[in-house]
Amino acid sequence: GDSITFGTGATADYGWNQLARDALVAGTSPDCVLYNYGTGSELASGGETHLATLQANFPSIDVFTVAYGMNDMPPDPQATVGDFEASLTNIVATMKPRCTRVLMLNITPNTISVPDTATYNAVIAAVATAQAVTLVNVNRLAIQTVDGIHPNDAGHALIAALVVSTLGTASHTAATGRTAATGRTAATGRA
Repeated sequence: GDSITFGTGATADYGWNQLARDALVAGTSPDCVLYNYGTGSELASGGETHLATLQANFPSIDVFTVAYGMNDMPPDPQATVGDFEASLTNIVATMKPRCTRVLMLNITPNTISVPDTATYNAVIAAVATAQAVTLVNVNRLAIQTVDGIHPNDAGHALIAALVVSTLGTASHTAATGRTAATGRTAATGRA
């Protein structure tokens, strides 16, 4: 993921994935571990560069989240729609076999003028459908930001709540951690 996955905009960079983990494991599994690979300004193609490391370090993952798009689209065209789709597809197809669940978050609402948000969100939805993974529609949330892009604390809390409700099954004790039953680790963010 990008800077939103990292936690930019939240107090002390304690973002949605940390909040989701906290909500899901409160009192149930103190050994849960969150690996946040979110990096500011990273494109989906940058996420592909981490696949070998992720595969080597995490042979089994409970929940893996993929959250890219804001940096990939214009006004500073960094990736074509086709390149973005290919990168997301590669990330999910590579990591899905080792994951219990894969969640793809679409692009958060923003107050800057980004005309391609709908196009890139459609690509994210299409990849999620094609790869048979869960789409988390964060774009439907009324998120307040610190700068027009990065959610504030309340915005990160809304994203976390949606991730938690999306997971919402008893078989998953952590959105981004280790389950007590299996001891498998989860990675979130950069993929």
